[in-house]
Amino acid sequence: MVTQDAFTAADFAALRRHPVVAPMLAQLVWVTEDGRTVSLDEGEPDGPLRVAHPVDFVAEGSWVSWQERMFVGERRQPFKQAFRELYVLTDEECKAGPISHRYDGHQLQPRQALALLGTRGWLTSRETGEAARVFHRHDLVARVGFQNGFLTPAEADLPMIDGVSFMRRGEYLAQPLESVPRVVFSEAMRDLDLVVSVAHAGGVDPEATASTTEMRAALIRETARLLRHVMWVDPRRP
Repeated sequence: MVTQDAFTAADFAALRRHPVVAPMLAQLVWVTEDGRTVSLDEGEPDGPLRVAHPVDFVAEGSWVSWQERMFVGERRQPFKQAFRELYVLTDEECKAGPISHRYDGHQLQPRQALALLGTRGWLTSRETGEAARVFHRHDLVARVGFQNGFLTPAEADLPMIDGVSFMRRGEYLAQPLESVPRVVFSEAMRDLDLVVSVAHAGGVDPEATASTTEMRAALIRETARLLRHVMWVDPRRP
């Protein structure tokens, strides 16, 4: 989903022979080349398919309807897709330049942050005190700077996030944030939101963005909608 790989009919034929993967295919939402989201239980359309990202749901205007289908059908997806957090570029970030300051000032527990970043594919450099994740398909590197260093001799105090930028591999010039593919931006910010929430030095969830709140609201909305049709029965009545 994140790498936006395309699957052909031959790929699906091979995947359907896999005893573990085959049952997962119908639980996912796919997107066609023309941006239409589909489910494989409705039949396979012609042409290659990608695993849909929330960016695709938003572009089509179908995110809420897919969330309803997953909720009503009690479909358990193999990974977080329909209810995945989406992080979008804000007007303030566009005006501020090529570096996002969304998480600036958040102090982290270094060892815990290092473990979380590692599970999400980020590498940390003792030389620069930065963390970076490569998005190979887009030839981009997301970089996070830290005040006070990060696992470096300069780390006298707890590391504090100091800017997020995106660069071409092998280059050191930050790309304009509006030029960064939306999937890349969202996934990088999602990783950092997890780190800030779990490894925050204060030991509490600061809820730095509204994305988690929006996902909780979606779950509450669908639960309430379903429960409206449930009649409460007094067990004492015959």
